[in-house]
Amino acid sequence: MLLAQFNRFRNSVGRLFTYESESYIERKRRTLNYLSCRQLYPLAGTTTHYSKQKLIQLAIQKEQSGP
Repeated sequence: MLLAQFNRFRNSVGRLFTYESESYIERKRRTLNYLSCRQLYPLAGTTTHYSKQKLIQLAIQKEQSGP
């Protein structure tokens, strides 16, 4: 019982000092956010006006769906 509590405490403290890299989608979303909406239209496969976040979401979905 005491050992299990100590292990939980040790793991919770250890997580504070452990780097967890971003997932592919998070990196892609952050990268696409630097593009203008005009540059995102071809990547999203649309010419319809959407918000920038929606265009990023469409671009990621299009990339994941394949050719």
